[in-house]
Amino acid sequence: MTEYLDSAVQNARHAASIENHPLPLTTLSKILFIQMVVPGYSRVGAFNEAFDCSDRAIKIEKSWARKSVHPYVTMFRGAREYLERGGVMSSTQMQRVRDLLLEAEKLFPKDHEVGDNLRNLRALI
Repeated sequence: MTEYLDSAVQNARHAASIENHPLPLTTLSKILFIQMVVPGYSRVGAFNEAFDCSDRAIKIEKSWARKSVHPYVTMFRGAREYLERGGVMSSTQMQRVRDLLLEAEKLFPKDHEVGDNLRNLRALI
């Protein structure tokens, strides 16, 4: 099983290196958040890289007229999972998540998944 996960991470990293675009960055982030919970992998290392990829995807979309909910939800789910498993985010990461929670609440007020993640994550930070 881990060879498939390693291959998925490698392919997603390659895609993100070819095109600095929110889609491959969000995909890489999702896969790294999965890797974070698999025994034998560095939880902190996978989390930090996944967090940075989600954050980059969100920053790229800042200048776009239409923003996608996917990088936000990916980051929120991953951060929640990390914290629930005893992970500790840096103060910079915590502040970034707080800022993005407010931003997502304004951008996607009717999205149920965003709302659920907002409530769950706010309870942890």
